[in-house]
Amino acid sequence: MGFEEAELLYTIPLCIQGKLEGILFKSKKISNVEDTLVEDIQFAGNASMFLVNPEGKILLVGDKEDRFLLAHNLFDGCDNFIFSATQKEELKKNLRDGMSGQLSFRQNDKIQYAVYMPSGVEDWTIFSMVEKDAAALQYEKNDQVVERSMLTILVLFVISLVVSIILIVLHIRKQRQLQTEHFYQYHRYKQLMNELTFPVFRYHMKEDSIIGNKKFQETYGRRQITDFMKSSDKWKQLHPEYNFDGFFREIQNVIQYQKVITFESMWQSPEKNCWVKNILVPVKDERGGEFLVFGTVMDTTQEHELFDEVMEIMVSAQIGLYRFCLEESCCVEYINEGLRKMLGYTEDELNAILGNDRKYVNLLAEKDREKYEAFVKKIKDSDETYTCEYSMICRDGSMLKLSDTLEVKDGSDGKQYGYGVVIDISKYRDAQKNAEKKLEKLKIQLNESRIKISTGQMQPHFLYNSLASIREIVLENPDYAADLIFDFTTHLRACIKSMASEEFTSFAQEIENIKAYVNIEKMRFGDKLQVKYEIQESDFMIVPLSIQPLVENAIRHGIYERGSIGGMVIIRSCREADEIIIQVEDNGVGFDVDKIRWEIQTKERDSTGLQSLIFRFEKLMNAKVQVESIVGEGTKITVRIPMKGETSSESNYRR
Repeated sequence: MGFEEAELLYTIPLCIQGKLEGILFKSKKISNVEDTLVEDIQFAGNASMFLVNPEGKILLVGDKEDRFLLAHNLFDGCDNFIFSATQKEELKKNLRDGMSGQLSFRQNDKIQYAVYMPSGVEDWTIFSMVEKDAAALQYEKNDQVVERSMLTILVLFVISLVVSIILIVLHIRKQRQLQTEHFYQYHRYKQLMNELTFPVFRYHMKEDSIIGNKKFQETYGRRQITDFMKSSDKWKQLHPEYNFDGFFREIQNVIQYQKVITFESMWQSPEKNCWVKNILVPVKDERGGEFLVFGTVMDTTQEHELFDEVMEIMVSAQIGLYRFCLEESCCVEYINEGLRKMLGYTEDELNAILGNDRKYVNLLAEKDREKYEAFVKKIKDSDETYTCEYSMICRDGSMLKLSDTLEVKDGSDGKQYGYGVVIDISKYRDAQKNAEKKLEKLKIQLNESRIKISTGQMQPHFLYNSLASIREIVLENPDYAADLIFDFTTHLRACIKSMASEEFTSFAQEIENIKAYVNIEKMRFGDKLQVKYEIQESDFMIVPLSIQPLVENAIRHGIYERGSIGGMVIIRSCREADEIIIQVEDNGVGFDVDKIRWEIQTKERDSTGLQSLIFRFEKLMNAKVQVESIVGEGTKITVRIPMKGETSSESNYRR
């Protein structure tokens, strides 16, 4: 075609936007193709490679030293290619059919190994051959590589085997340790069942049996029955008041969730009615396989009696309780008798007002309903406790002003419930207004009226703070209920007694009331609060609930403001000459005394609480009160009560 040297011509179809527009031509010198054809890496250049057509003509060689082959044909009978008749026929056929194959033949008195395969271009075939000696040498090298590889694999296999054996031994050892631990744990619990003097039982899931010790059988009144489950139907008939189904369900929950669960129900015996609490503990059997449940039985009757007693006190103190479901449009599920009595309705009348939807807002004044709904929404969207004041419609048509402390809790059914504690604040405000009117009309009874106002101001203060603290702890920490209820009862009785009477109380009783209050606050604040009692003198009388507010102020405005650091409150009493000295000191945040006095004088700060305390000490006990405080260091309040000399109030506080 006019080229100076032989060239290989390529043609490529040219397509534009899917249409054939022409053909592209590309040429390349044969010598360059020969130089770059294919190199045999395996035999390090000892192999010869060339391209042949179906007739056996050699078209292209891969090495310059093999160019002499271009003048020959595979089948021309030259010394370069000496095939047997069978080999020649098979090779011709495979070249025509485009098949692959291999063979050995003689070339110039040397044995050659050859492999051929279609090139994929035209009908040409790639033919590759190598001398027998070169191939044997290369295969020997490959054998060495394979041998080294096999040796490496063998070493790795041995190492893996050793590691696996070690891991298996360690696993078996660990399993044996666990089995030993389960064995001893199981037998410790079993021994406890026989030795403990209180009721204990064991439930075996596979055997579906409950075996109890003697005390367990005595508690449930059947000494001869050893297997509780086998007689469960009979027990249900004898004691329908006991929630057997709930008891068995909680046993299954212990096994399923592998956690400690408590269950409580009422039990009636010929001697008495009592409450029993079962503490259920998951334990594996002696082989560490099946789960067992060990349980103890506790008599919680006294706790329930204390709770009922507190509830009676709360009812007498005009405290209302209610519960509603937030996910059912605030549907009221429970309203206690205290709230119903506040409003003056019978139970049927109350249900009629609530309607089929049991809407709590139906009891509220029209103007406060929207406010209450916003209040509930605020509670629902947060985890905190809030207080709201609103008016409710009484049976006689009057409006009752109430304070509602509301908190949201998750129920066992997965729904959210609102718990409200309602306090009648109208009486306190009415009492204060009446006292103010008496001040205007009866100037001559100024001291007596001011004392009553001060007492009226203090009582709601105690009640609100105590109920808020206790309510949070009772809802969140039921395990502390017994201690909490006892302290709450002690403190609440003191509050109610101070409302009903102005009689003095012993300082020892005041300290007991303070301890009850401190226990309530410690359950709320935890280890952040430390209280120390340095009581040297207690044989004297004092105004009831007069020192407790000082302690409360130290905790809430001194220690609590320090956050997680916490702090200490020290309560002291001693006699110096003719005086009784009482001190309440804290290492809280402190305050600027002069600044506070100025704010009180300019009416920028409400000092009703502290001024009322000082007024009561001065007018009722002829005492002097000193307030000392340093910002960042703490506060100390000292009360000095004279014990000699004739005063109008001496007979009230001296024994």
